[in-house]
Amino acid sequence: MSARANCPTSLSQGDVLQLKSDEEKIYIVLKTGDGQRWTHLLDIEYGIPEARHKASPFSLKTEEVLRRLADNVEQELALQLLPKLPISIAEQRRPARHVPHRRSVQSIDAVENPTKNAGWQLIEKLLTFDIPYLKEGDTLKADLHGPQHEELLHRETRAHRILRFIEIHPYSEAKVRRVLRRFWQRGLSHAAADYDYHLCGGRGKHKNFRTKPGRKARQGCLSGPVMDLEARRLLQIASDYYFKPEYRKGKRQRKSMKMAVRWLELKLAKRRVFDKNRRLVDYETDVRSSFTARQLQYFIQQTYSYQERRAHIVGSKHYLLHERALTGRLSDTRGPGERYHIDATVIDLYGVCRRMRSVAVPRPTLYLVVDDYSRTIIGVHLTFDPPCWKGAMAALCNALDSKVEFCERLGIEIIEEEWPRAPLPEEIFADQGEMSSVHRGMPISLHYGVQLSNAPAYRPDMRSVMECRFRILPRSWMPLVPGAVEKVSFERGQQHPALHAALTFDEIYAIVVRAILDYNLRAVTAYPTPPEMVQRQLAPTPMNLWHFGMEVNGRGRSVDVDEFRLRVMQSKKAKIGLRGIEFAGLEYDCPLSLVERQSLKRAENKDTWVDVVGDTTDNSRIYLLGLGEPIECALAESVPDFLRGLSHEEVRAYKDFDSWNRGVQEANGRKSTAITECNIRELARDAETKTKQELVERGMDHPDISRLDEMRDLERQMGDVPASQSVQATERMETEKRESSKTDKRRQKNLGRQGTRDLKEFLKQQQTKASNNFDLDPEEETSVNASTIAEESESHVRNVFDSY
Repeated sequence: MSARANCPTSLSQGDVLQLKSDEEKIYIVLKTGDGQRWTHLLDIEYGIPEARHKASPFSLKTEEVLRRLADNVEQELALQLLPKLPISIAEQRRPARHVPHRRSVQSIDAVENPTKNAGWQLIEKLLTFDIPYLKEGDTLKADLHGPQHEELLHRETRAHRILRFIEIHPYSEAKVRRVLRRFWQRGLSHAAADYDYHLCGGRGKHKNFRTKPGRKARQGCLSGPVMDLEARRLLQIASDYYFKPEYRKGKRQRKSMKMAVRWLELKLAKRRVFDKNRRLVDYETDVRSSFTARQLQYFIQQTYSYQERRAHIVGSKHYLLHERALTGRLSDTRGPGERYHIDATVIDLYGVCRRMRSVAVPRPTLYLVVDDYSRTIIGVHLTFDPPCWKGAMAALCNALDSKVEFCERLGIEIIEEEWPRAPLPEEIFADQGEMSSVHRGMPISLHYGVQLSNAPAYRPDMRSVMECRFRILPRSWMPLVPGAVEKVSFERGQQHPALHAALTFDEIYAIVVRAILDYNLRAVTAYPTPPEMVQRQLAPTPMNLWHFGMEVNGRGRSVDVDEFRLRVMQSKKAKIGLRGIEFAGLEYDCPLSLVERQSLKRAENKDTWVDVVGDTTDNSRIYLLGLGEPIECALAESVPDFLRGLSHEEVRAYKDFDSWNRGVQEANGRKSTAITECNIRELARDAETKTKQELVERGMDHPDISRLDEMRDLERQMGDVPASQSVQATERMETEKRESSKTDKRRQKNLGRQGTRDLKEFLKQQQTKASNNFDLDPEEETSVNASTIAEESESHVRNVFDSY
């Protein structure tokens, strides 16, 4: 009871049934209906060539067929109802308009109007030939539910009716049976009975002719050899020569087909004649190798597809990029964070140095990180370094980090929802440039499980998600900024765009960030907007797609940005010098654990190398590796303030210009220095001559050095006196000195006698004073008196000598 309740209640003529245990067993219902006890079926022999079809109709009880269509029937007997036959014979016979064919007009008309085909006319006669009261010239429509069709379903009556039919109409029994079986197996329609004329001709099969078909050519040059297997092999060689350029691919390097057949004819010549210089002068052709250009053209068209011919002519790279059919789907990601695109380009904008606006700097390199699902620009990095792995990782770190603090450094205020931080993706897609390094990409693959993929070379069309951002984004600033580069900027007669540069690195960075913020709020064109976003009245902007995708199917995971930066960034070697860690021409503070290395450098001049990670756009700090947790090292105090916060490129430019200015100044002052040295040399020689002359006059060998202190005082006094008077004063002083020498000796003797007398008198007074002092003990009195007398005696003697 349950089986009957779950099975279909009725069947119809033309229904298609399939055996569940064998998918190639497909049956078609020839006759059935409500109240019919028997249902007539026929195996369509799916997958078997028609020439081997031998199936005949058979009957089953309708109740049994319905039972086998139920859900809980035995597996080997279970049937299922198909919506239609697995083949559509009517559509297979329809000729394609874009492909040349040689179909007859009658066969094409039979496809458009199936009642005109010969097969259906035979079936119609078979079903109506014995109907009574049919006058000559009248036609009746064939009835598939009448007794005539019922006779054809049973084996005995079918044979008897066919024999009676061929007695009246000139058809063979085999043909009638073959057309009737085709009519039943293909769906009992008008088109099902038609002949398969579209399969005639053996398309794609080659026929080996023994003689050349068709009429004889009027001109001998238009006739070629018979097309057999050997001829096709020779044409294959000629086609290879035709497709292969002699030197390089190009429009002017292409060979003609006539040139290819002449080359083949020469290669297969029976005899070739050369002159004494080994130059070809004549050759004898072989009839088997005298192909025509038309034969080669037909062989190429039949052997190679259009895509293969174009790839051979213009090259596979050009064909894939510019001429291939655009098939498939560009993006297949399921949510934000599944795949990021990273690429770099040198922006078409010149700038000036931050500390020297009068000096232009090269065009910076712009890195972008774009989410594949939402087309959101989630990361940016601007640097003067060429495209490299370090810049790509800096852009990825910017995508993972907070944009609020990043924009605040550029003077832009945003909130987290306007430009959120991104998770670490599952895959990074690049273009075999910055991300093609295998050993540098190992940390991000091993530690974080991120897959690195690269598009094939010379295929920017597979990177259109990324490449279009480099075309869309500059439209926001190119018409509005100075120093922009045009396509004709470097042609002859044009001014160099760097002459108009006015923006610093920070200002260019701020312009790029503002353009990104504006881009993330604009709707993406040609994007299939999810129905849920349309229902919420949300336009397909990158930010809306990002937030919606994160709600529905957000991908990726969160990581610590600082740890990620240090793992993926390439470390560099730095040396500990006298003032700290020397890196990129600057000095950084050395941590306390490495201060002894500075002392070692100063004491024994031994170098110590360490691993550091720095930012090329900001030299304010570096990170020291190898001591456990990374240590942040700021710029040393000895570094001037105007060099802080600059990029390595700007510091290098500053030092180069400073060195250049010093060199120019040295070159310009070389003449003045030479003149000064010449004048000094002449003055020294004149002074030396005068001094030697005076020493000779005085009878001396060298200047007198016994009175240096007195001459110092004299020179101080005579500093402002003319030279003639100073010489006279010097001579007079020397004379007075000689005259007073005798007086000085007598005065010293008198001073010695008077000083001795005064000293004796002073000592006597001191003894009297000490005897009157009776308040102290005898021992203390003796020591105090002795020390006091000695000090006063020394002071008195000094005063006496000073007074004299």
